[in-house]
Amino acid sequence: MQSLDENEDVFFEGEGFAVTGRRALSFTLSPIASHTGKSLYLSWETGGFCQVNIKQNKTLIQTVLDFCKISEEDNILDLFCGMGNFSIPLAENAGTVFGIEGQASAIRSARKNSTKAGQTNTEFIKRPIQQACKELVQKNRIFDCVLLDPPRQGVPGLAKELNSLCGKRMIYISCDPATLFRDLADLLQQGLVLQKLQPIDMFPQTHHIETIALLEK
Repeated sequence: MQSLDENEDVFFEGEGFAVTGRRALSFTLSPIASHTGKSLYLSWETGGFCQVNIKQNKTLIQTVLDFCKISEEDNILDLFCGMGNFSIPLAENAGTVFGIEGQASAIRSARKNSTKAGQTNTEFIKRPIQQACKELVQKNRIFDCVLLDPPRQGVPGLAKELNSLCGKRMIYISCDPATLFRDLADLLQQGLVLQKLQPIDMFPQTHHIETIALLEK
C-alpha cells in the first residue's frame, strides 16, 4: 500500500467525475426538467462537498425537481446550498433562487456554476444557517419552497423559523434517519404536513441512505 504525503492532492477521475485544472472537480447534468433543454455543468473546488455517488446524485436532483413542482413565478430558498447542487437545476424553471451556505469556497462555486449556466435569477450568500433564517424571518420573507440539505446533525431548534419562511412546501434532504425523524417531528408540530418520503440508495452495500421528505402547508 502506498502512503500519501499529507500535502499531496488526490483527485477522482472517471465517467462524470472529471478533474478541471488542479483546483476543481465537476460533473455534467443532461437536460432535466428544464424548459431550456440545456445541459448543466456543476463544479466545486477541491476541499468542497459533492455527493460521492454521481449517478445517484442525479437521481436525487431529479427527485427534488419532481417534488418541488416549481413554476416561473416561484421563489425558492436553498439552505446548505453548497456549490448549487440543487439551486442551479431549480433556477432553470424558478422565478428566483436564494442560496445560503456557511462555506466560502462552496459559495464561490455556486456563483460560478450559476454564471456558467447563464442564470440571472440566483443569489448566493455566505452565512451561518441559523443566523440567516432568523434574519429572514425578521424581514418577513416567505418563500414558495424551502429546500434544506443539512449535515448529519440536522437542524435542531430551527423548526419555527423554517415554518415561518415556508409559503407552500418544504423539501428536507437527510443523510441520517435519526435526526430526520427528530426534525420532522418538530416541523409537524409547527403545522406542516408530511406528504412523501423517498429513500435514495446513495451508498450501495452499506446501511447508509439518503432520504428526501416533502412537507406542505
